[in-house]
Amino acid sequence: MTDLKGLRRVALMGGAFNPIHNGHLAAAEETARLFSIDRVIFVPAGDPPHKSGFGMAPAADRYDMVSAAVADNPFFTASRIEIDRPGPSYSADTVRETRAAMDDGAELFFIIGADAAELLPEWRDAGRIFELCRFISVTRPGYVLTQPFGEDPGRQLLLCPLTPVSLSSTEIRAMIHLGRRVRYLIPDAVLRIIEDRGLYRSDEGFDWAASEKLRQTLKPSRYRHTMAVAREAERLAGIFGADARKARVASLLHDNAKTLGEDETRNLLAYSADGAALGETRRKYPKVFHAFIGAESARRDFGVTDPEILGAVRYHTTGRPDMPLLETVVYLADAIEETREDYPALSEIRRRVDASDLTGAMLASLLDTAGRFTPEALHPLTAAAIEYYNKKTERESRMEYDAMTKTWDKSAALAGAKAAVAAIEEKMGKDAAVLDISDISVMADYFVIATAGSAAQLKALADEIDKQMFGTGFRLRHQEGVSSSGWILLDFGSVVVHLFTKEQRGFYDLERIWGDAERILENGEWKIE
Repeated sequence: MTDLKGLRRVALMGGAFNPIHNGHLAAAEETARLFSIDRVIFVPAGDPPHKSGFGMAPAADRYDMVSAAVADNPFFTASRIEIDRPGPSYSADTVRETRAAMDDGAELFFIIGADAAELLPEWRDAGRIFELCRFISVTRPGYVLTQPFGEDPGRQLLLCPLTPVSLSSTEIRAMIHLGRRVRYLIPDAVLRIIEDRGLYRSDEGFDWAASEKLRQTLKPSRYRHTMAVAREAERLAGIFGADARKARVASLLHDNAKTLGEDETRNLLAYSADGAALGETRRKYPKVFHAFIGAESARRDFGVTDPEILGAVRYHTTGRPDMPLLETVVYLADAIEETREDYPALSEIRRRVDASDLTGAMLASLLDTAGRFTPEALHPLTAAAIEYYNKKTERESRMEYDAMTKTWDKSAALAGAKAAVAAIEEKMGKDAAVLDISDISVMADYFVIATAGSAAQLKALADEIDKQMFGTGFRLRHQEGVSSSGWILLDFGSVVVHLFTKEQRGFYDLERIWGDAERILENGEWKIE
């Protein structure tokens, strides 16, 4: 410790200083003036026991930044006492060594923030520290601080009300990580060290900065959801071959606009090149607006320029037709992350994801979303996405294209037709027939035709077919007719089932109309496997 002989009043100001900023300096300057302090010693922690992990710059760099910040103030100095001391840094040791370097009648103070003052009883050797120095708690005007050691005058804190500075080292680090300007928030000399040494600027730094900023702004439950989405998106990216890094960044930012105030929203709308369109989206579709404005915030406030990441943020709520893989991964991760409370479609979406059926998972999730809105409130992109994934599901369930033979494998559609016939047999339907229409129509691959003995049996056949087809992976696209009319049509995409009473089957006579189609099931016998 530097020789402090001859100084009447000395104050320590400890902290991680990661990095030191103008708020620290302003608080020290005002405190020194109010309490007639001869010297303020800034003590960057070497190995702070309460702060560790990513985001902590090396102790030597933090000391250099503090030294540079106080160099032009004759009343300030920096000390390496905690950096040079091996092991964890404790204020009790620093206070004892400082006290030993001072004259016997001199006064020693310790400048701390109000939040730290409330935790003083938890400090190592707290009682001994109060015997060696007095604490000055920097507070906002009007702040009421509970005396943590009771009313003993020798242990009371001195309060130093200051004009609050809305600034923290965490925010400074986040801004640097995200490429935002911090000039005038930290001393120029400190900024030069950060830039010269590349402090606070890695990919992991972005994740850390973004998560720290979100931790401060989002509700705890929303923050937990965000981090769970990021984990799930990384997992899905690894399985399906998306960029895991981009998936994580998009997931971290997908709900970043959830807490935007009115002024911030207006500023973002003015910033955006699509401000007018976004304003219309906000008016007509307020429940999904956060995703669209969130992409603008990701661009402006987090420095994201990658169009794939921005798209994943923008469409994570509405979806859209033909979503790229990264958007699909983030959309589904948001729907199925581990902390999600159960909802009707959750198990189905997870089942399809686990089966690598991204198309089916997207459709199930989109349909669930649509069910939460009235037709007027449903965003057009969601409606268009449902139509797109409906058709894509039909194509994928109908056939697989063999690139070697340039032919279609209709095995999935055939399995669907056989499931429909099995259901017909289960409910005692009559005269089941299957027509292969794939070569003569784009309507479907197979028609399944059967006869019911009554309107009640007609309905029972339809219900059982829907059940068994769903178990085979087919979803009913639409239904025509009712049992009382004597006919029902069930459209499963590649398989269309026609159910009739005996009279109506003879009237429509589909076998004659589709006479060019190959009969692959007739009189109970399959002609193909």
